[in-house]
Amino acid sequence: NGVLSTIVTRGNHKLGGRDWDARMEGILVARFENETGLSIRTDSEQLSIVSGMSEGVKKQLSAQNMQSAKVSAAFPGYGKATVTITKAEFEENTADLLERTGALCLAVLEEAGLSQRDVTDVLLVGGSTRMPQVPAYLQKLFNKLPLSRVNPDEAVAFGAAIQSSKDNETYTALAVQVV
Repeated sequence: NGVLSTIVTRGNHKLGGRDWDARMEGILVARFENETGLSIRTDSEQLSIVSGMSEGVKKQLSAQNMQSAKVSAAFPGYGKATVTITKAEFEENTADLLERTGALCLAVLEEAGLSQRDVTDVLLVGGSTRMPQVPAYLQKLFNKLPLSRVNPDEAVAFGAAIQSSKDNETYTALAVQVV
């Protein structure tokens, strides 16, 4: 009926896209070290090259129908090297991050005195939810297809705007209609 209320809030500001990027970096470093024989972890210039590629490779593997990505880099003193990473490898290496996400969701429900069956909708928030493994995991956890009508980068700001305007009945009703 257009009434919004906050029951419980909780989050982990140290869990997000950067964690997935760091895992990708670890995979890339290991692959390139194996391919080149270089000690990339101990060379800041070489590590910087790999680090700068991590987010892009993550996004590439998150694209629809992408099962693997070929990654090339030129290393000083070595030249060009190319490695391949599969989506399955990436997802296997980040499965614990998803489990932490799920544990956080369940902890919020427990604190609110609710169960998974009480959840009517799952709203994806943050850029990391664009990785197919995140909505798939949450769909299994809650047995509901996550909502996709709200831009995950704008969801928090949109919710904050609605919450802050609750005294203004006209704006609140308008915002609820847009959602």
